[in-house]
Amino acid sequence: MDTHVGLQKNFEIVMEGEVILLSLRGNIGGLNLSALHEWSQNVFRKIKEEYEKQGKKIKVLMDTSGIKGYEPEALTSLANLVHEDDQYVYKTATFGAKPLIRLAEEAVFSLSGRDNCKAFMTKEKALQWLGE
Repeated sequence: MDTHVGLQKNFEIVMEGEVILLSLRGNIGGLNLSALHEWSQNVFRKIKEEYEKQGKKIKVLMDTSGIKGYEPEALTSLANLVHEDDQYVYKTATFGAKPLIRLAEEAVFSLSGRDNCKAFMTKEKALQWLGE
């Protein structure tokens, strides 16, 4: 069995209307770092593609309810993604994370230098904020 392919299932990108929905699951680090890097590149391409298609900045929603843990390298990789996609993103909202993971999300937001990112407990609250 190809372990790398199995790890990629922990990282998803789908469209929900005009919102890009991202999903992260499992322990983000170790062997997952190469899959996370590849996923981040795909996310960036999708965001840019949707920006060009829609002709406006994109709303990004990230389901982090399935994350069990982060390693420092993963936080840096995610912060780089959030920083790089800023020119194409209206707002980024996360939802569903456990309290310790929410602290890691706040660190990612801070490291990215963006002020249009926010973590929420529920998908509904996150979507409401994205719609403002």
